[in-house]
Amino acid sequence: MQNPTSPANAIRTLHIASFQGNLGDSAMHDGAYRTRAEDCPLPFAYTQQEVREFFHWGNRRFDEAFIHHLNTFDLAIFGGMVGYELWRNDTVSGMRFDIAPELLDKVRIPVVFYGLGCDATRGMMQAPTRDKCQRFLDAAYRRGILLSLRNDGSRQILEENLGVDYVAPMPVIPDCGLFAHPAPVRTAMLYPAQKLVAINLAGDIPDIRFSTAGNEEAFARKICEISCALLDAEADVRVVFVPHVHADLSLIVKVLERMPDKHRRLHVSVAPYLTGCGNWPEIFDIYRQAHLVIGMRFHACVVAIGQGTPTLGIATHHKVSGFFESMDLPGSCISPNGEAWAERLIEQAFDMLANTERQREQIISRHTQHRLALKQFHERMTAWHINFAG
Repeated sequence: MQNPTSPANAIRTLHIASFQGNLGDSAMHDGAYRTRAEDCPLPFAYTQQEVREFFHWGNRRFDEAFIHHLNTFDLAIFGGMVGYELWRNDTVSGMRFDIAPELLDKVRIPVVFYGLGCDATRGMMQAPTRDKCQRFLDAAYRRGILLSLRNDGSRQILEENLGVDYVAPMPVIPDCGLFAHPAPVRTAMLYPAQKLVAINLAGDIPDIRFSTAGNEEAFARKICEISCALLDAEADVRVVFVPHVHADLSLIVKVLERMPDKHRRLHVSVAPYLTGCGNWPEIFDIYRQAHLVIGMRFHACVVAIGQGTPTLGIATHHKVSGFFESMDLPGSCISPNGEAWAERLIEQAFDMLANTERQREQIISRHTQHRLALKQFHERMTAWHINFAG
């Protein structure tokens, strides 16, 4: 997708990323486009390339024809997204992008890997994958490619897998979901309440997410306990469950089945499951207007905090705990370990609802620091782009 009304001096940018994934990706791109427009001296004219055409759908390849296409632009941006799935051994690069290192010698334009994350949920790098990834990075660094990581703990994990020297040139930048601006939509009308609690549940990779909680059924029981505790103790509270992808719906149903009928009928809603790049504000405005967000998904937590909303993370994926640590809010993220984790979450939820303004002030302070860090990276990116020798 390209903007035909871009000004003549715009940087023609090929943007390779996930645009048809879950809605968190769309929120992240909104924040990235906004902040780059604010921080960089020239406008960007983006041509979006869906990365799933290379990964999952199988109708495109990172081959010489792709490099030829890439070279017709002024700039190429890969990401933000998960760029390293550490257990993979089926790509020539050792990364998710199946790009042969020798193809990088044919690149004639500046290329940036922007805010990549890593996924270690199914294991760490084995020696063959490490060797391939190191060869790719050697070629990328020789070519002057700019690589960066997002603030989800990826740096520490990659240092353990690739070595400090390979990761040192990669700055860590805030995930741009922190700077998304969801337009006000129908939240107040659809979910009327004096205190709105948004709960995002993630139902994918159940063997990973629910292993410490026992199983998915046990986890659903705990979420039901948490929801009912909030509804029983607080006047005029409404809980809205917020799915991001289709797998989230089955977990939401398991929770609803365990709830008292009165709560289900009077005090609980389920936000719509939406797809498409333009529909993300309908969901993320819920996080903006909520008094408390409880999130399992990375971008549920990132965008909610970006809106200044008190947020509790449930760490069923390492990138969620990594994000809260990067924001200097580690106490706001709870791992579902042992029998008492739900009680700890309930206690913190009550504290946040009782001290909303204090929580917002703390979040705004962290947000300001991270916005400055991103601005500094964009200034560095601009200088790198200007000085690039093709």
